[in-house]
Amino acid sequence: MTVRSALYYPNTKIRSPNLLKTALLTWDKLELIVPFDGFRVDYEDSEMAEAVDVVGQHRVLSQKEQLKIRSQVTEILSHGPIPTLKREAPKPRQPDYVMWARKFDHETWQLLEDCALATRVDDKQPNQRGPYDDQYSVAGSVGLTLMSMAADVAAGKTRTCVTDAKDAYETIADFPMMSARAQPGADADYVVHRTIKALNLRDVPLRNLIDLRKREARESGSSLRQMRHAYLDMINSHVEDLATHDYKESDRAEVERVFAQEVSDNFKQLNEAFRLPTREMFQDLATFGLASGATIFGMMGGNVAPELTVPAMAMPVLVGGILLSRSRFGARRAEILRSNPMAYLYHARG
Repeated sequence: MTVRSALYYPNTKIRSPNLLKTALLTWDKLELIVPFDGFRVDYEDSEMAEAVDVVGQHRVLSQKEQLKIRSQVTEILSHGPIPTLKREAPKPRQPDYVMWARKFDHETWQLLEDCALATRVDDKQPNQRGPYDDQYSVAGSVGLTLMSMAADVAAGKTRTCVTDAKDAYETIADFPMMSARAQPGADADYVVHRTIKALNLRDVPLRNLIDLRKREARESGSSLRQMRHAYLDMINSHVEDLATHDYKESDRAEVERVFAQEVSDNFKQLNEAFRLPTREMFQDLATFGLASGATIFGMMGGNVAPELTVPAMAMPVLVGGILLSRSRFGARRAEILRSNPMAYLYHARG
């Protein structure tokens, strides 16, 4: 199954510009788990906020998904305290992780409270609380575990789980039922930035990528989207290769070296291809000019000095030549862009 979207966890707010760059370059959408419809996340950086508006989409867990998470929590707790959940004790006065109660159902929080793994944050009088004000304080490891479960359930089989919190990947690794989902997300983000590094595009502004995605949304024919999908397919293919083969360290290094070389070669091919038509166009225009001049001079019987007459009378033919050349190279350019998986990054460079 082709995966075109991703789901972000463990927070409701993305803190990494690099993760947003990855999202804008690859996925159709990046879902963020929020406690309720209408939930608002404020960003201090206006470009970060705009990037999230372009590619982000809020996701509220359904009752069925919450029930599945509760079942997983019940199963884990039934085996007794496990290291990941008991690594730290909750600290209500100085909470490591404060979570909105609405993310999970009441029974899940009751299970966690009974095991002293969660404490309700109660800093308001009952008559001062809004309908979504209830929060729980949990240890950092507990919060990451819960949100890792939520991400796994919400992602299903059609989304890649991604995060900008290293601890989140490490937490998932403690759970075999979730670790298979987490690694592709970690690898995808890593591979995207390997391609950016290989092409020396690390300084491509976030603004470029935002504008490119907005242009993609405006354009009919979806050519830009096809280019982005071609790039994503290349990334996914490499990630699958890394995930399905138990490479030794030296083998993995060689696989990544070959991949980086292919990325670089594809990008160079684009640069060379777009320089070539310019030279050919000048050759074509020269041919058009000579041909049109000779034809018109012949039609005049050779009685008029060509240097005085040919330029003006040849103009319609030359204009036709220019338009034909542009049409030819426009078609060729489109063909090159469709066939090269690095075409979207070529556009992103600006």
